[in-house]
Amino acid sequence: MKALSTLSLWLVLLAGPASLSAQTEIAGTGDDERLRGTAGRAIGWQGPEIEVELQLEAQRARRQEALDGEALEGTALQGDIRLGARQSLGRRVDLEGEVRLRSRRLFESRDDDDDDDRDDDADDTELELRRLFVQIESPDRTSRLRFGRQKIDDDLAWYVDEDLDGLRYTHERGFVRVDLSLTRESWVEAGEERDDIVYNALAAVRLDAGKRSKWIPWVLHRSEEAFADERAAETTWLGLQGIVRIDDTFGYWLNAATRFGTEERGDEDRALRGGALDLGVTARLALPFEPAFTLGFAHATGDDDRGDGDDLNFRQTGLHANEYAPNGRNRFRYLGEVIDPELSNLEVITVGVGAELAERWDADIAYHRYRQVRNDDALRGSDLSFDPTGDEDEIGSALDLVLGYERSDALDVLGVIGLFEPGEAFADGAELAWVVRLALEWNLAFPR
Repeated sequence: MKALSTLSLWLVLLAGPASLSAQTEIAGTGDDERLRGTAGRAIGWQGPEIEVELQLEAQRARRQEALDGEALEGTALQGDIRLGARQSLGRRVDLEGEVRLRSRRLFESRDDDDDDDRDDDADDTELELRRLFVQIESPDRTSRLRFGRQKIDDDLAWYVDEDLDGLRYTHERGFVRVDLSLTRESWVEAGEERDDIVYNALAAVRLDAGKRSKWIPWVLHRSEEAFADERAAETTWLGLQGIVRIDDTFGYWLNAATRFGTEERGDEDRALRGGALDLGVTARLALPFEPAFTLGFAHATGDDDRGDGDDLNFRQTGLHANEYAPNGRNRFRYLGEVIDPELSNLEVITVGVGAELAERWDADIAYHRYRQVRNDDALRGSDLSFDPTGDEDEIGSALDLVLGYERSDALDVLGVIGLFEPGEAFADGAELAWVVRLALEWNLAFPR
């Protein structure tokens, strides 16, 4: 892909949107609902359904990570072109695929360990296969079988939100839906076979409790082979997720999970244990701008003595993203945009308010307070480019402003401003970290 210059891609991105029209996004939350009933068309060859999605994202940050996970004190630009196609192969058989062309440009990037060590501006373009699977649907459309690379996610991206290779079976009848999958993280990534091997077995049962409420008990087992600094491990999570909308004015969410398993540690195995709770409530008032107030609490166990043979640190699954729309409007990193932590050895208190500023404009403001359960010199999953000292538990506080604009299903714009003030857990002189991000998404689908 080096032959394709970044300049050419940006010209395509800037010129393309003029001809686009409305359609839902190609992949992500709600992917299963979108595909329901696509099989079962009339016998006979029909042309494919094509979807094109353009995404532009600009991010400027300080003491935070760039779009590709590298430490950044400067600006990052990222452009995506996604091409998706769905072809009916018969009355109840579909083939679906999606490729993504991504271009990144980093300015003023710096090395994590040395603020004086500047890297040259980075430029990267890559082509990635996001999805390619065959779907077979039962005659009564209550069961589906998929084989290949596919998107698997939950509504809060709390235990899974990933493109995975493997087999997935779903069966839905009445208010119950069973979802079973056996997968592996992508065998091939960026044109090369991955060296790390992790197998996943997931079982989830969705119980619909009313028109807009659901409860999902789930179990996930991950088998990980030793790789680089990672040790071989066998880990199981048992969890419960609930999303409840009592009416248009009140709702809540709940995630609760425990993990157990073993990890190789020299000649002995170390026991893995731990638990986590993540819950929040949202109340909407019948006032101008329809303000909605949210209170959230998240807690995950920690361990200050891992030398005793047991690790009590709860760890999320590694397939998570922690993204949700607490007020039902803007979807963002609800545990904090700047830190974006893994819920592990951490307690987070969130207070937020959202409002409908105009017909297509929505805003959210969220304040977060972070504290480690056990003092540790690591903040797992954090996007910060610096670590705590391990002497204190007060991680700090953060403030996020999220502004969303939805012109139609064709155009979405999301702007984010995030600030993080380090607490006593960090060394003296730790500086304010911040991120500013603007993302634009435009879609096209045909035939219409």
